[in-house]
Amino acid sequence: MPFRRLYAVGARPNAANHAGIHVDSTIVAGYIAIALGSAATGLIQTSRTLSASPLIFDTLGLEMIAACIIGGSTLKGGQGTMIGATLGLLVVTSTRNLVVLLDISVFWKDGSLGLLLLGIISLDYFKSKLAYESVSAIGSDSQGGER
Repeated sequence: MPFRRLYAVGARPNAANHAGIHVDSTIVAGYIAIALGSAATGLIQTSRTLSASPLIFDTLGLEMIAACIIGGSTLKGGQGTMIGATLGLLVVTSTRNLVVLLDISVFWKDGSLGLLLLGIISLDYFKSKLAYESVSAIGSDSQGGER
């Protein structure tokens, strides 16, 4: 239930406020959850590698954004599911592993993810453009246009 509140606050804070959700406390709780998760991740990674380098997760932000977009979220916001983001994360991980298994240079690791992301964003753009054109065509027919 708290995740729905966080989702509502992220999508439309004014509407969430009118629905009775305390927007400021929800945002603070979200930042606290992110900080605790980041601290736990840092402790686990430090115990695994016996070092604390700030460059270990240098591309993690790009990977998470790509996973969400591949999973069905749009750059405009307002859409997305947890299952879609998880499936997007599996696609990103599979792409990374495929680059290693095919013995492609490690320098193409980020390039392959960028190309995949570019393709998904292009598909999303054309899908939304086609949906807009079909809605516009239906609207013009209902206003007495030629058939």
